Amino acid sequence: MKDEASRSLIRGFSTLATGNVVDILEGLTDQVSGSLEKQDIPRDQQTITWQADLRYQGQALLLTQDVSPEQLRAEGLDVLQRAFDAEHQQLFSFSLDEEHELVNLRAIARAPRPNITEREWTTDGAPLDQAITGESPIYFNGKDYTATLYDREKLWPGHLIAGPAIVTEMDSTTVVFPGLQAEVDKVGNLLIEPVGRKGEE
Repeated sequence: MKDEASRSLIRGFSTLATGNVVDILEGLTDQVSGSLEKQDIPRDQQTITWQADLRYQGQALLLTQDVSPEQLRAEGLDVLQRAFDAEHQQLFSFSLDEEHELVNLRAIARAPRPNITEREWTTDGAPLDQAITGESPIYFNGKDYTATLYDREKLWPGHLIAGPAIVTEMDSTTVVFPGLQAEVDKVGNLLIEPVGRKGEE
């Protein structure tokens, strides 16, 4: 899980104070952390990264530098300048004595993807025939058939539906053609396969 927010701030380092930069980043952090909290991820489960897009004044090339909130507060803007010069030296084999310019600030909140638990089937399912709601004619492969209609909400793990059949629910319809069967697996999925294939390698 991830959310990020950014703000443009085109200023030379000589005109910036660390406190002002930290204040902006803290505001962006509140924004992204609040977004994850609305998705039921508390702040103590989030990891915050701050980023700054930098360049030499008058240059077009931007390099993005990651910095932890603790490091920026402790070491100030010098930590960004050193990181930028080191990366520029590595990429282009030189660095400049030009003024450094901050272009964008960004806060990123990350958290582990929440576990999605399987649905628990707390009671025994009703017999398959109780899920039948009627019949409907269908035309398949040049032949007419009568398909059995099933209510999706009344199907339980272990139910085996032979085609031709139509499984209906609020937002979708599943057709099981002649020669196929649909098995309800342990978490409620419909697994459709040719008749007789169940259990084969």
